[in-house]
Amino acid sequence: MALGWLEKSFIAMACFVPYLFLVPYQIRHYSVRPEVTMLWYFAGVLLVVPLTLWRLGTLTARDLVPTYPHLASLFVGATCGAAVNILMSQAIAEAPNPGLPVVLVNAAAVIAFLVAVWLGMYLPKHFEPRVFSVQHLVGIVLVIAGLACIGLKR
Repeated sequence: MALGWLEKSFIAMACFVPYLFLVPYQIRHYSVRPEVTMLWYFAGVLLVVPLTLWRLGTLTARDLVPTYPHLASLFVGATCGAAVNILMSQAIAEAPNPGLPVVLVNAAAVIAFLVAVWLGMYLPKHFEPRVFSVQHLVGIVLVIAGLACIGLKR
């Protein structure tokens, strides 16, 4: 049975939860800084992901030859990816609840959702058209309202 995007999203969410508790636990019991926990976490990811993708047949030797798109991905990961993960790990350690920083960071989905619609409309040569409905708009308003509640409680 092939999993759809929704099932994959729920499984990914469940797999991310242990990291949210690993950071404060390691600080409290082992005095391990959040940046160090993050570094070892990503070392584990780096070890397992290529092997898993190769075993699944979704990664080939050809995929490892650097091309312009690969270098662009490397650049975005080295800049934005590094920044988001360092800052989020630090925020998880400092927040009154480890879930709060993740909620705020994942609000990027709201921005991406709205920008994707715009890009599909105005740059269709580069981006596929995306769906926008009233139901989606209500969901986005609820997310923004939730973020406002978190921000006001600060």
